[in-house]
Amino acid sequence: MDQLVVKQGESLVEIERKGGKILSENKFFSDLCSLMKNVEFLKFYDEYLKDWSDIQCMIFYMKLYTTIDYEYSNRFNNKISDEAMTYTIKQIMENRDTRRFAFDLFKDFKDISHKNTGSFRTLLNFDDKESKKKKKKIKKLKQLENEILLVENIEKNL
Repeated sequence: MDQLVVKQGESLVEIERKGGKILSENKFFSDLCSLMKNVEFLKFYDEYLKDWSDIQCMIFYMKLYTTIDYEYSNRFNNKISDEAMTYTIKQIMENRDTRRFAFDLFKDFKDISHKNTGSFRTLLNFDDKESKKKKKKIKKLKQLENEILLVENIEKNL
């Protein structure tokens, strides 16, 4: 099999010259080389991007992060703190309904723009008092749903 990486007879000087031309003309390769030399990113890469499942999970969290960041910035004209971001992500992931909504929204990881995340962003609440009120409303709605199901089951048995 022929070597695909380096053509026979090319010197290291020639390879570096051609590579330098590519780097100067192609921002992607330039950014990739810079990123892969970043020690902090390499630690992250080694720790959290071990297989395809990890990669999909991480892309999901990155999309979720940027959506929350976007919404917070729009509402408060300020950057969200790491603490508030962490708390918000954890709350979304611990609540079955918001977690499912987020998974459905980001399942393809394709063409996610903030204009398409509006309905999800309305669920984001950065005020703890409001969050408690919403939880109470959700709890009441679930109780009502259960009561309706109970009544329907009783009526079926009559």
